[in-house]
Amino acid sequence: MLERAARIAFLSWNRGDFALVPKVDDPQVETHIVGAPIDADPVYYGPEGHCRVMEEWNEAWREWDAEIDQVIEEGRDRVLIVGRVWGEGAASGIKLDAWGIVRYTFRDGRIVRVDAAFGPDRDRALDALGSLEAVGLKE
Repeated sequence: MLERAARIAFLSWNRGDFALVPKVDDPQVETHIVGAPIDADPVYYGPEGHCRVMEEWNEAWREWDAEIDQVIEEGRDRVLIVGRVWGEGAASGIKLDAWGIVRYTFRDGRIVRVDAAFGPDRDRALDALGSLEAVGLKE
């Protein structure tokens, strides 16, 4: 169930649909960003903050897309999504080809924390969230 909720949240962001965020986020949700290829704050608070970082992301790219590569249940309340992210900068035209890792932590069926990391390769993005163990790359 949590995997499905995490996948829906990720895909909603991917298509620019933020209406779901207030329904699935806990009012105290924190969104943490590491290594973002845009100018982003390291932490956003509440569903409003979660929506704000998603809007900032969408505004930074003329077009962008992401494809889920792997979904991993890290525990009974955490799901990790590993995906490829492509884009073209809205102002700069810069090309983005990176790995994005998003961990959703749930409490009582609602997202209480979002951790996102980006990197030029899969292992570095995973390592930024300490998730190499989850995909079997580190013991």
